[in-house]
Amino acid sequence: TGRSPKSVVLEAISHARESIEIIMYSFTDMEIADHLIDACKLRGINVRVILDQGQANSQSGMQALAERLRCKGIQVKLKTPGLRGNFQAMHVKAMVVDKELVLKGPFNYTWPASDQQLNELDAVMNLRIAKQWTDVFKTYWA
Repeated sequence: TGRSPKSVVLEAISHARESIEIIMYSFTDMEIADHLIDACKLRGINVRVILDQGQANSQSGMQALAERLRCKGIQVKLKTPGLRGNFQAMHVKAMVVDKELVLKGPFNYTWPASDQQLNELDAVMNLRIAKQWTDVFKTYWA
């Protein structure tokens, strides 16, 4: 469609009616964070975010973003992928909106991913696929 992955993410956040669940390897983009905060604070959207613990430990910007989200009422957990084998990193990049729209792909929520890298993002409106990703989110959230 010619739209950037970031614009698709921002549009999905702005159209959320009930919930946003994110699993993200690297997340430092404050514009996306601000849109999530607005969704939570101004529209009452339930926003939950899971971030990779190793990435958060190595990036001060990611730690600051996680704390900012928490301070604004968004639930954030830092996790390692230990639940799913002996992996070093949780390299998942997905968002589920209202348990019906899934955004997934190699796009991290970072400035370089938005402005310096060619990235893709699949947007899928499918209840079965959304349930699968919601189940993945629940597994990591536990």
